[in-house]
Formats: sequence, structure tokens, C-alpha cells
Amino acid sequence: MPSEHTQINGDKGFGDALSRGAADIAAGAGAWRNWCYLSWHEVKRQYKRSVLGPMWLTLNMGVLVGALGWFYSSIFNQDIQFFLPYLALGFIIFGLISGMVNESCTIFSNSSAGIKQSAIPLSFYCFKAVTRQAILFAHNILIYFVILIFFDVPVGLSALLIFPALILIFIGGFFVMTIIGPISARFRDIPPIVTSIMQIFFFFTPIFWLPTDELRRSELLFLNPFYHYLEMTRRPLLGLESDPVNWIVALGITVVLGIVSLTFFSKYRSQIVYWV
Repeated sequence: MPSEHTQINGDKGFGDALSRGAADIAAGAGAWRNWCYLSWHEVKRQYKRSVLGPMWLTLNMGVLVGALGWFYSSIFNQDIQFFLPYLALGFIIFGLISGMVNESCTIFSNSSAGIKQSAIPLSFYCFKAVTRQAILFAHNILIYFVILIFFDVPVGLSALLIFPALILIFIGGFFVMTIIGPISARFRDIPPIVTSIMQIFFFFTPIFWLPTDELRRSELLFLNPFYHYLEMTRRPLLGLESDPVNWIVALGITVVLGIVSLTFFSKYRSQIVYWV
């Protein structure tokens, strides 16, 4: 049975680790100019010497959405005036979420050289990855604005809810990276597992299919975290009334992720350099 002295030292040790983890995140956030520049540079480098540059992302997504929107609206007998914007936003928003989750698997292993050779806060790499995904999203969301020109989407002031919704998504994405990142650096089987799980959720989440009122109240969707993040962002942009349940669940998930993130990242942060 541990003595009182051992328990006090253990609590103090975890408290110190928690303090260092919080300091790492604060230092990483303070270097926002650096990770903003580097994330934009990475996107530009990916399309170096191409005519359209990063706009190829938008073009590829636009062609895919246009083709699938026409095809599935015919199969599901849906009005393309509503279905195409619905499908486009589903692809764009879920692409943002899945991009952050998938990138979290390689965030530290792909930066092993920088981690071993510099004293940059480890959270810096997470901030940079989130910003990179935000830049890709900014390119893809242009498709929605093109759709607004040709389709009668009843957009109102409620569309401004996209800003707090995106903030929740980016914060949640950062927390996920600080959790999955260290696990993936330690266990290299995690990335393909996460990729497979995200592929399953792609079909379980109403991206290209419309849930009925009965299905919205079912456990199948309620227990799907991606559904709540997707709906709280997509519905205002379609001119639909927001469901408070989506916001409450998404906020609750983000808070839980934050607690787990700080605890987990603080505990294993010092070991990441040995795992990569």
C-alpha cells in the first residue's frame, strides 16, 4: 500500500507535468505567426509550379460535388436546388473534420527531425496542422459561394453561426491531435485503424443521404459525434433552423476532449521525442 509520502510525490509529479503541458500549449499558441506562415508555405509547396496552385483543391472538389449532386439527386429523387448545396457542404465540412483526424496520426512522426533537433513546443506542430486544414477548408468553401450564385439557397443572418461552429471544430481538432498524435507515434498501427474508422463514419454520417425525422431522434445519429459537428455547421448555411441538441452535444464533446487532451498530452509529452 503506498505511503502518504509516495502519494504526495505522485500528485506533485503529475501536477508538474500538467503545468509543463499547459506551458507547452501556451508557448505553441504564442508562436502563431510562425505556424501560420509555415502552414501556408506547405500548401503552396504542394502545388509548386502548377498554374492554379492550391485552387486545384477547389476545382477537384467542385467537379466531384457537381457530378455526385446530379447523380444522387436523380437516384434519391431529390430536388437538386436543395440537394446539391446539402451535398457540397457535407463533403466540405466532413472533409475538414476527417482531414484533422487523419493528419493527427502522422503529426509527430512526420516531424521527427524537427522534434529531435529543436526545442520547439510540441503543440506547435498541432497548431500548424490545424491551420493547414483551415487553409484547405477556405479554398473548398468557395464552392459553396459559387453554388449561391446559381441556386436559390435561403441564407439569412443565421449563417453567421458558421463562425462559432468552426471555432468548435478547430478547437476539437487541436485536442484530437494532442491525443491521437502521441498514441500514433508510440503505436504505428494506429494510423490505418483511424483511417478505416473514418471511412466507416463517412457512410454513417448524413453527408449524401438525408436523415428522416425519426432517424434524427435515433441513437444511431445521436451517438455519432461527427453528425453533431456537421449539422451545427451545415444547417445555418442552408437557411435551416439550428438544432440546439447538436450545439449542446458538440460543446460537451469539445469540453471532454479538452480535459482528456490536457491530461494525456501532459503525461506523455516528454516521451514523444523517444517514440518518433
